[in-house]
Amino acid sequence: MSRVAVVLGLLSGLTYALYGILAKLAVRNEKPEEALLYTIGFGALFLAPFSNFKIPLSSLPYLFGLAFFPTFLAYILYNTALKEIEVSRASIIATVEPVVALLLAYFLFHEVLTTKQIIGATLIILGSLILHIEEKNEKNQI
Repeated sequence: MSRVAVVLGLLSGLTYALYGILAKLAVRNEKPEEALLYTIGFGALFLAPFSNFKIPLSSLPYLFGLAFFPTFLAYILYNTALKEIEVSRASIIATVEPVVALLLAYFLFHEVLTTKQIIGATLIILGSLILHIEEKNEKNQI
C-alpha cells in the first residue's frame, strides 16, 4: 500500500467526520433539506471543472438511483437525525453502513462472506447495540 493511498484514506475519513460536525451546525438554523441543497450545490460547483458531462444514456437510470438513494435520501435522513441526537452518536450508528453493504453484496451479487467480515460486522452491530442500550439507560435514569 502506498503512502499516498494511506494519506488520502485518512483525509477522506477526516473530511467525512467534518461533514457530521458541519451538518450539525447547519441544521441548527436551516431545515435538513436546505442544508443538503447547499451542500450538494456547492459540491457540484467545486467539482464541475473536473467533470466530464458526456454520459451514456444507458447509465442514466443508475445515476438517478445513485443520486436519490445513497446521496439525497441517506443525507436527508442523516441531517434529520443530527437535529435530534449528538454527532458522536449519529456517526457511531452510521458505522452500520458497511454491514448493510456487506449483506447487500451477499444477497444481490452472491459474494462470499469471509470469517473476518462476519466477525467485523458482528462487532459493528454489537457496538451500535451497546450505544443504543446505554442511551436507553440514560433516559430511564432521568
